[in-house]
Amino acid sequence: MDLKVNRQSELPLHLQLKAQVKHLIRAGRLAPGEQMPTIRRLAGSLEINRNTVARVFQDLMAEGLLTGRRGRGTFVAGRAVKEV
Repeated sequence: MDLKVNRQSELPLHLQLKAQVKHLIRAGRLAPGEQMPTIRRLAGSLEINRNTVARVFQDLMAEGLLTGRRGRGTFVAGRAVKEV
């Protein structure tokens, strides 16, 4: 997954990350049912706080774009993605 954050941007990191994940889902680069990296792994690779990634995942779950399975991970939702 090709995600990057721009620390010089005025846009907060969580909004940058959220927009990028949404784009990857809408573009079909993240397919329904595909497992997302763990919060810890993604935060480590982007060198950002785990709480930032957790917030993004929670927001995208609330929007129906991601689903969480206790003990299994976070996955791209299997239903059609609506424009938000």
